[in-house]
Amino acid sequence: RANIHAAALAGDVDAVRALLAAGASPNATLPVGDDPALLPVPVLYLACVLGHAEVAAVLLEAGANPNDGESVYHAAEHDHRACLALLAAHGADLSARHPHWDNTPLYFLAGYPPDHPRADTVARGMAWLLAHGADPAVASHVRTADDGTPGVAEQPLHRLAANGWDGDRARELVAHGAPVDAPRGDGRTALALAVRDGNVAMADTLRALGADVARVSAVDRLIGAAMTGDADAVAQLRTAHPEVEPFLAAPRATADHHALLRACQLDREAGVRLLVALGWSLRQEGPWGGTALHWAAWHGRPRIVGALLALGAPVDQRDSQYGSSPIAWGAHGSAFGRAAADADYVAVIRLLAAAGASRAPSFNRWNESPESMAAPAVAEALRAWAAAAP
Repeated sequence: RANIHAAALAGDVDAVRALLAAGASPNATLPVGDDPALLPVPVLYLACVLGHAEVAAVLLEAGANPNDGESVYHAAEHDHRACLALLAAHGADLSARHPHWDNTPLYFLAGYPPDHPRADTVARGMAWLLAHGADPAVASHVRTADDGTPGVAEQPLHRLAANGWDGDRARELVAHGAPVDAPRGDGRTALALAVRDGNVAMADTLRALGADVARVSAVDRLIGAAMTGDADAVAQLRTAHPEVEPFLAAPRATADHHALLRACQLDREAGVRLLVALGWSLRQEGPWGGTALHWAAWHGRPRIVGALLALGAPVDQRDSQYGSSPIAWGAHGSAFGRAAADADYVAVIRLLAAAGASRAPSFNRWNESPESMAAPAVAEALRAWAAAAP
């Protein structure tokens, strides 16, 4: 099994043919590490993610499943069009939801932020999928969770609007059949999500495409104004729409609390300060765990980290998912994040250390140290902090 995976990784067509002739399965899978949450990797995925079209052709002709839940997603992610064409020719369903992750290929790609180094490639992959029949009206995450939480039932247009993309992608989706006013499971439209994110370019495009402005609430507009640090607009909304006051007086629902984490990600210091002044909690965690300080550290935002610490953010709070403090999230983000340079992460580590970050909470629930998961320069700063820690 490992041999055919190695051959696919190397793009060795002759070796793949020989192994198949010797009885290797074209649907062989290989476990990924020791994490049971990670699904085994099919050999076809390895060929498609690396763009080895000749290997993909041999595997598909031998009976590899084109709907393996990986190959279409990752061939599109890297815009490997020869592989995509082969998958489609062998019966790949470009609109199907993943049986485990419950998302479509288009939705998976829409999850990339526009500032990611691969964003242009991802956009070309989306364009290919749409041009070849992928349905942008198919929602993702529709299943009810084991705890009874309903799925978000979100379409790719919703994800783009909430994720900071400009209007070009919206126009492309709508041109291929995405309904501009489709509600998510919570009733919010793409326009409401763009407004909440302070994404003016996307909101303007959606309005031009005919989105119904009446479906954007005063609370949506309040959150969007606060996200961008527009205190005057917030004050005007509170005067004109007193119905927002009960919202501001109540604890934030998880989805509404996400605005603070998003402002941290986008490096919007004025937005962070205004949201906190309006009652957003510095201790509450977001949908995926972690406080605002955790997320600012993970994204390598020293300016935001400094502001949050000055506002009283807890420096040693452990998150509920991984069991570690913000300094560990900064360490992990330095190796696996995407928006900041090593120097920014080193600055984050030093700010947290100066604020009194303790060593013990920085170890996660698997007892992994922060330096074990950090980029080299950041690991060096962490070791210096550890040596000086009491």
